[in-house]
Amino acid sequence: MRLIYRYLCLAFGALLGTGCDRGTFEPDYGSPQPEYGVPTGTVVVSGQVQDAEGQGLEGIEVQLTYTARDTTDVLGRFSIARQGIFLPCLAGNEICQVQAHDIDGAANGSYADGSADLELQQTEPGQGSWDLGTFEDTDVTIVLDPAREAESERP
Repeated sequence: MRLIYRYLCLAFGALLGTGCDRGTFEPDYGSPQPEYGVPTGTVVVSGQVQDAEGQGLEGIEVQLTYTARDTTDVLGRFSIARQGIFLPCLAGNEICQVQAHDIDGAANGSYADGSADLELQQTEPGQGSWDLGTFEDTDVTIVLDPAREAESERP
């Protein structure tokens, strides 16, 4: 019976995995210890979407990321403030951009998609290694051109 018990333990140990170090092994991760996640910051972006003549455009969606967006008001103004956001451009040398899309169709005129580069300035320092701080660009101007006929007929 004892032999059967040992074989069952061996079989279950092989299937489930066991260790033979008696708990004395301590992994050497080196320095610094590994951490999981990505650094984030607070981003505040505001400005105006205009046509070529400088008139504000209503009903334009301005998007920083998939979840950070706003729709312009009657004067074409927008404001996006997002805490805990990860943007690769905050941690590196990439350029951050905002995208603008006409979402109201022909109601206020049809306009082609556009974008603008951001000049984010750090206004508050981060706290710790995962908080990059607060970054702002509050004078963004996006100029949109009228949509061509083929673009305005999209479903």
